[in-house]
Amino acid sequence: MNITFNGKFIPVFNLLGIKREHQDPDNAIYRSVEEFIANSEAYGYHGILLPESNEGLLNPWFFADMVSHQARKLHPFIAVNPVYAHPFYTAKYIANISLFSGKPLYLNYITGTGLFDARSLGDTETHDAKYLRLLEYLQIVNRLLGEDDVTYEGKFYQVKNLSLPQRLEASLLPRNFIAGNSEAALDVINNTGATRLAMAMPLDDLKALNLMKTYRLGFHFGILGRADTETATEALSVYCPEDQQKKSLQQLTTRKSAVVWKKELLEKSKNMVAGTYNLIPFASGYSDVPYLVGSYKEVAKTIHDFLQHGLDLMVLEIPLTGANEFYHIGQVFAHLSDLQEQVPANMK
Repeated sequence: MNITFNGKFIPVFNLLGIKREHQDPDNAIYRSVEEFIANSEAYGYHGILLPESNEGLLNPWFFADMVSHQARKLHPFIAVNPVYAHPFYTAKYIANISLFSGKPLYLNYITGTGLFDARSLGDTETHDAKYLRLLEYLQIVNRLLGEDDVTYEGKFYQVKNLSLPQRLEASLLPRNFIAGNSEAALDVINNTGATRLAMAMPLDDLKALNLMKTYRLGFHFGILGRADTETATEALSVYCPEDQQKKSLQQLTTRKSAVVWKKELLEKSKNMVAGTYNLIPFASGYSDVPYLVGSYKEVAKTIHDFLQHGLDLMVLEIPLTGANEFYHIGQVFAHLSDLQEQVPANMK
């Protein structure tokens, strides 16, 4: 699944997905996660992203430990949220796992949780204040992993002569990502050198962004590919049956959310004609990410266009349709490989 495009390595991650029926008391969830890890390694993914929320059944660090023990090649991609733990705790866990596995962690730094989660946690900071808090958090973590006696005086965090028992060599330092689409998020990205993890956007939007961006860019999106367009469209209708209650809830929570990208996706979905780039799963409340829907060749062509215009990493949502979506996505990437081979050498 990992690819090299114009001499540049492009990591391909997926998003951990487990069926609701596996979330029961008899530990079926852990067997389901083990199966997902095994499939991810078998199909050649670079790693797995685990999101973070109050409702999430797995602690991200527990999941990272599962991946490190079970899979030889996979990299855990862990969501880090300042509201859940002090930066010293996070830095220590990063050092432990990276030294034990001999692999760098991928970290997706996020500013907060959903609206109702934030209320439950007593997190009342404003949108921009959360990004300032994230900036301080990330700066402290990075310094702790590579320096002795860290002293830091910020608005949200103050530490004095703080050191980890273990530090990391440069090859094991984490790969940092920040999710966000606001000016506050982009300020943190530009001030830390982190890669931006964004929702996949239409090609014209990516072309416009590529003229001005000063950072590396990763896209998060789902794939629903089939041998032909008609079959893919049918699979989409089965995956996203009409459910007005689910759709209304998605619209309500998006309007009340402080998350800029969700509001932007909802607005786009109102006027966008469904095509390969498809917002039906998002607008219908079945997913929080855009989808690429179509024949293997059509989806591969869209990904190829993304790569030609500066995409550096992918995180794929694998829809829980009951079909073997690992296989279908594998077919998309086989066609992507064919597309790369067809490009003349002087144009690569």
